Amino acid sequence: GRAKKEQDFLVLLAKKIKNMGAADIILSLWDDLQKYVTTNLTTTQMVDLAKILKKVDIDSIEKYTIPGEGRTKNGDYFFFPDEEACLKLFLQIYYNEIPQ
Repeated sequence: GRAKKEQDFLVLLAKKIKNMGAADIILSLWDDLQKYVTTNLTTTQMVDLAKILKKVDIDSIEKYTIPGEGRTKNGDYFFFPDEEACLKLFLQIYYNEIPQ
């Protein structure tokens, strides 16, 4: 569905940025993207993240979708996470039982 398409887009975007030399190009990309994106990251933090991207095997990134429900009210879209399902997902991803 929609979430899968968005994940696929972000993976392709990350690969393209990585191949272009992420740390070198991030600031020029930001000039174009800031019309569409709001963030509290500083440009220094963006460059630091881009440097990390250089070391990441993008194809090995595991993708998950937060369980929940989207609703529209007065023309605005809101997403309401299912807290119980999120907890189960987080435990599945991050919890490793320690053998006794």
